[in-house]
Amino acid sequence: MSNFLAPFGSALTDGPLNQLLAMGGPVMMVLLVMAVLGLITFIYVILLGALYAPRLSKKIKSLITFWQQNPSGVNPQAVRQQASRWAKLNPLHSLVTNTIEARQNRKDDQHIRETTARDAQQALEPFEAPLKIIEVIAALAPLLGLLGTVLGMMEAFSAMA
Repeated sequence: MSNFLAPFGSALTDGPLNQLLAMGGPVMMVLLVMAVLGLITFIYVILLGALYAPRLSKKIKSLITFWQQNPSGVNPQAVRQQASRWAKLNPLHSLVTNTIEARQNRKDDQHIRETTARDAQQALEPFEAPLKIIEVIAALAPLLGLLGTVLGMMEAFSAMA
């Protein structure tokens, strides 16, 4: 069994990634882990954006246009019930219907603005945490590269001495 895996073992130990890690030292391992974490975070943000990002669809545009022309002719409850599954995932749909409902109930404009701003902030919260991870990686990667360079120079000078 070990003879069967022998070609794969030598490919793993003599491969370019292993050589790069051996040349880079411990800092290269940390940079590799950060690169993988950044890639996973990037894919997560892309998928999250594709499914849950606020989108101004044709239905929302037509709803807003119809509401502007006939403010009392829009029933927000009916709009919510008739919404498709994709429309319910869109946070902009609920923001628009909540705003229309608040305007029809004659609530204060300042209160409507505050409520809409708070709801919009809550809709964007899932995007903030992954972006912080990418921000930290972008700040630390150059510093770790510099640390690796300094460690390599120290090793080179100690070998010369």
